[in-house]
Amino acid sequence: MNRLGTLWLALACATLPLAGQEAIQTPAATLPGLGSVVLREQVRFFHADQDPTTQREEIDELQSLTTLTIGYEPDVALGVTVPLAWRSFVEGNGQERDQLRTGDVRAFAKWRFYREDTAAIDTTRAAMLAGFMLPTGEGTSLRPGFSDDSFDPFLGVALTQIRHRHGLGLAAEYRLSTSGHADLFEGDLAYLYRLEPAEFSTTSTSAFYGVAEVNLYYETNGDVEALLAPGLMYEARTFTIEFGIQIPLVQELDHRAEIDYGVTLGMRVTF
Repeated sequence: MNRLGTLWLALACATLPLAGQEAIQTPAATLPGLGSVVLREQVRFFHADQDPTTQREEIDELQSLTTLTIGYEPDVALGVTVPLAWRSFVEGNGQERDQLRTGDVRAFAKWRFYREDTAAIDTTRAAMLAGFMLPTGEGTSLRPGFSDDSFDPFLGVALTQIRHRHGLGLAAEYRLSTSGHADLFEGDLAYLYRLEPAEFSTTSTSAFYGVAEVNLYYETNGDVEALLAPGLMYEARTFTIEFGIQIPLVQELDHRAEIDYGVTLGMRVTF
């Protein structure tokens, strides 16, 4: 390809969210453009047979996570996540119950401190995440840290690398509990493979990816959980649709229920 063709390809690819490639469960070191806004809505469903800590059985939990992220500076983004959860379960006495609960609101900032673009698509980026959880939640959840009823700071880092059709994501975050609950460490590993198109052209407007993730949760009360999360993702110019499942790999839990499986359906829209 001549220089002019390469330039046109780079310009065409720049209009796509290709450098985003943020996996379904793993944070990425990518940010909205300056002044841009990304609205992300995820719906997550989890099922557990029994919670030994409450004697509840057949627990179904449907979570809604609404995240708004704004490109505040070229290398800085600000955001907030608002969680809600609906639970259905059977009490130990056989009575069926439903609950609608709020989770702890998450306010965060993301600073991209490293960026190296080696081709029209290929890139390596690293970012720090910092913020706090607001004590807006109530009730329990099948997921760690959903509602601790305390003002909890957190600090994390994310690394994103894209090479041709391959994408790699690494992320780690530590959340400090200020109310006597367990601290939470989360580690994530994601691999993305671009299924279509095999090669981008000046007419490319979207891309389809296969996703494989491993999500680790360690709490200082001794609870350990690792989940395998395969999925699919479709990225267009201004929106992304994602679908994934979570399957337990390791579960050594004494303070919450062991989930049998989880399903995630999400959409991101850029304004």
